[in-house]
Amino acid sequence: MNRFLFLAVLTAPFVMAQTAQEPVVLTIDVENYVAYRVDVLDPTKVAKETNPTTGTVAAFLESIQVGDIVAVNGKPAKGLYQNVGTIMPFRANPTAGQPIADLNSTGFFRCSWEILGVDGAYIGTLVDGGAGSAHALIGGVGAFAGITGVHTTDTLIPQRSASSAEDPSKRRVNGATGKIRATFFLYPAFRPTVQMTANGPAVAHLDYSPVTPSNPARPGETLIVAATGVGPVIPGIQPPGAVQFSGPPYQFPSAIRRRHRDGYAAIDGRLDSGACRKHSSRPAADAITHRLTGGRGGLSHCRRPPAGCRLRRSTESNRRYVGRAVARNRKALSLSARTET
Repeated sequence: MNRFLFLAVLTAPFVMAQTAQEPVVLTIDVENYVAYRVDVLDPTKVAKETNPTTGTVAAFLESIQVGDIVAVNGKPAKGLYQNVGTIMPFRANPTAGQPIADLNSTGFFRCSWEILGVDGAYIGTLVDGGAGSAHALIGGVGAFAGITGVHTTDTLIPQRSASSAEDPSKRRVNGATGKIRATFFLYPAFRPTVQMTANGPAVAHLDYSPVTPSNPARPGETLIVAATGVGPVIPGIQPPGAVQFSGPPYQFPSAIRRRHRDGYAAIDGRLDSGACRKHSSRPAADAITHRLTGGRGGLSHCRRPPAGCRLRRSTESNRRYVGRAVARNRKALSLSARTET
């Protein structure tokens, strides 16, 4: 079974000594980094130019930055980095065309880091967003499910600014020299920990005999490790007793279905029926006010119309009736209370 032990493998020397309060440090190297400026409004000219272009950098223009993930914590990896946002070069002392602010900052950008192994197998995705040089993690998928944290980005080689007229299929050959390195400080929802025994870590051979100094592991041998906090795995493990959901898309509670049979239904906060004037002298609103007041003071109660009866009161009419009925029943409660005292 292949497991998403990504964080554990990359930080193995530190896992045993870490506490739940300490972050896991992850560095991601990105190359072939290009920033596409959405400066072309004619759709017939977008992504058509095969030669290198120069993009326009100006406030209010959208920017789409793309790069290839080449390493994680110094180990070879694959993947895709995307950064989408609006160019807003905020300045405390702006020049013409720059938005003014109390500090020098950028527009808000959203980033995704889709990480693959060297064999192309999917590992996980980190999603973050923010303004300026530091971003907060919004969440993660795969090995990073439930993760939180922050990251900073260092520019190793500035990216090329290209126009959205340029064909993005030529990104790697049209001068994609940009390089960045992002440092993540992650707080995983799951922290892999090897279980300990009286003789040390719970590691065994395939015959379940423990690995000991007298029975050591051999080079290339497959071992069994007892660990907790592994997190998501491939293939997924279904919890004991779990049942595959096979019901219809919408299952309303029995109480709602019962109220609908009684002549009214309140679904998503909307009154969707009314009284049957032919068969019932107590409209649906009485049933609703009965539930609102708990049925005290001799208030009206619900009467179920015969089968096949169609509810004809309009939504607006029923809304007005409910208002009058609630006011009437509140007045009845007030009179009842004064009589009792």
